[in-house]
Amino acid sequence: MKKILLIRHAKSDWSISGLSDIDRPLNQRGYTDAHKTGVHLRDKISGKKFFVSSPAIRAISTALIIAREINYPQENILLHPELYEAEASDYENLILSIDDRFDAVYIFGHNPIISHVIGQLTNTPVSEVPTCSVSVLNFQAERWSETIKSSATLEMQIFPKFLIE
Repeated sequence: MKKILLIRHAKSDWSISGLSDIDRPLNQRGYTDAHKTGVHLRDKISGKKFFVSSPAIRAISTALIIAREINYPQENILLHPELYEAEASDYENLILSIDDRFDAVYIFGHNPIISHVIGQLTNTPVSEVPTCSVSVLNFQAERWSETIKSSATLEMQIFPKFLIE
């Protein structure tokens, strides 16, 4: 079985004027939420993991924090430029390219596309997911190339505001 964790970046800081969108960092709540989410995920997902992130600072920062909390090697996080201002086909192409030795892929990206991809892969309408939320999708597939052809089940959703600090 393969798993995809679609993770929307944590809350970003809008207080710095003149920054380009891609360079916007996390705010304090974003850092706190990313740590809480990482701690919560620590023992939840088994198997060989693979992290992929949008190159936006807020997405990379979220990935780095969660990686640290679950003891995933931060140097193994792949930056995937197509995840910034992505379309559903960019996610599909990424998923199809994953090496089959990985059991779970953590994808750090942005809305509204994260919500759209969750809905598309589960065949269920999804309203906009909040910042730093994690949607865990299960596929009854042995290969990543088989995942796109089948419908995923939504195993769990994690929302930072419901996590105990």
